[in-house]
Amino acid sequence: MLFSDLVGFTSMSEEMSPEALVDVLNGYFERATAVLGQHGATLDKFIGDAIMCFWNAPLPQEDHAARACFTALRLVAVVEQLAPELEARGVARLHCRIGLNTGPGVVGNIGSRAAQDYTVIGDTVNLASRLEGAAKVYGTRILASEETVRAARGTVLARELDLLRVKGRQLPVRVYELVDVAGTPPPAHLAPFAEGLSLYRARRFAEARERFLSSPEDPPSRVFAARCEALSALPPTEDWDGVFSLDTK
Repeated sequence: MLFSDLVGFTSMSEEMSPEALVDVLNGYFERATAVLGQHGATLDKFIGDAIMCFWNAPLPQEDHAARACFTALRLVAVVEQLAPELEARGVARLHCRIGLNTGPGVVGNIGSRAAQDYTVIGDTVNLASRLEGAAKVYGTRILASEETVRAARGTVLARELDLLRVKGRQLPVRVYELVDVAGTPPPAHLAPFAEGLSLYRARRFAEARERFLSSPEDPPSRVFAARCEALSALPPTEDWDGVFSLDTK
């Protein structure tokens, strides 16, 4: 499952006429759906400026998770390519935020006798949607579940970010940021972040904070540095398990 949303679309809507807005949105959807087609996605629906799509149905695809990851990376690139066109119109730069999850779901025609959609239903879908929203917390473009990263079988470069419990769900999920395709040289901030994350989970918050502060240009590092500062000032209870719970969607 993939959910994609345009960050800044609401503000852009206030600045543009409806006609110009539709023109920009259609141009984006045209490019985005071309990417979906290249990677064998099934387009479920457009939800305003958002895209919902999935793989492995109606026909099986053995490499469905890798296809989803490659699609997410390309969708981010598509939005970046739109930036010069928008700036030429005097519109602020847009960004893309994506949630990815892999798991079971019920796929088929769902609705009433009057209207039906070919769509997918289940916890897998709900979690993918929640991960798209949760990416905002870390300042990342793509947030993927551990299931997706594992099923992608080493085809992408990803970094572990957190143990996350999303709103409305009891079980936490290990989440990752998709960075690039496999074989790409890793950015310099990945190694100190991994060290900081290990120290953070060992409750060595002061040391972890120093590692995170070494990469001020990296949004997740800044997030964890602030979290470590708060936990140093008010240490967690003995049963702290390192899970971060979101109380919003």
